[in-house]
Amino acid sequence: MGDELRRHGHTEEDLATALYRDFGTPLMAFALKLTGNDRHWAEDVVQETLIRAWRNAEKLDRNPEMLRAWLYTVARRIVID
Repeated sequence: MGDELRRHGHTEEDLATALYRDFGTPLMAFALKLTGNDRHWAEDVVQETLIRAWRNAEKLDRNPEMLRAWLYTVARRIVID
């Protein structure tokens, strides 16, 4: 992950910050719907979703629409599991 991101001027920390900045609020709203407005559970879902994105950074499609779809799919699967 690191080499590809660094070539584009991004570090792993930058990615985590960017993901949270760009997707944290809408992802939290989505997680709240999935969890029946259980804020604690929704926060856990968002955190785990962003961790998985960070771990899979080299595989992620950087198109915002595709990235959002990936994040929402992961969040949904976390709630189901």
